[in-house]
Amino acid sequence: MQWSNNRLYAMEELGDTGAKVHIYDEHFSQWGSWLVRKKVCDLAVNNEQVYLCTATCNILVFSTDGHFQYEIEGDLGQRITHHSKADMLVITNHSSDTVSFLNGRTKEVEWTIEVEKPWGAYVDEYEAIWVWSEFNQEFEIYDSKGEFVQSAGHPRMIGIGEINTCCVHSGYLWMGYDGGIYRFAVGFR
Repeated sequence: MQWSNNRLYAMEELGDTGAKVHIYDEHFSQWGSWLVRKKVCDLAVNNEQVYLCTATCNILVFSTDGHFQYEIEGDLGQRITHHSKADMLVITNHSSDTVSFLNGRTKEVEWTIEVEKPWGAYVDEYEAIWVWSEFNQEFEIYDSKGEFVQSAGHPRMIGIGEINTCCVHSGYLWMGYDGGIYRFAVGFR
């Protein structure tokens, strides 16, 4: 789930048949959607493209109106987000304990950091990268160059159940679980 240009993009998994990408336009208060015919795990968005991680850890690239463009192959990871300032895709791989920074234009990994059992990465409005470590049960915060800054707990998230997806936008953590989207004040800083 990610915000881009006043639109919220969220992905609904449809099992082995594929997925549905939902788009909420904040300005017009309207929803739209389109189907993907491959099993996918996560999505990221920049101003021009939608990136979807597949079950085989490849990345499918679509236009923002749902037209397929190309596929980036390689064992990249299961979760993805876009870092707009650095123009990078931040990809977490739970199996290999890595977070990779992929240049979307060259399709090359520029650098990789190690995090124990990373579940996902989220970029806030200050361009900091928040990586959720399932092993440590906390966020590890990195700058746009991949340098460690600090750790942050999650007192406001205790007891809400399994987190399926989340993103940071306008001072709030937007979280999807149990069939809905919920908003929490970040309050970590």
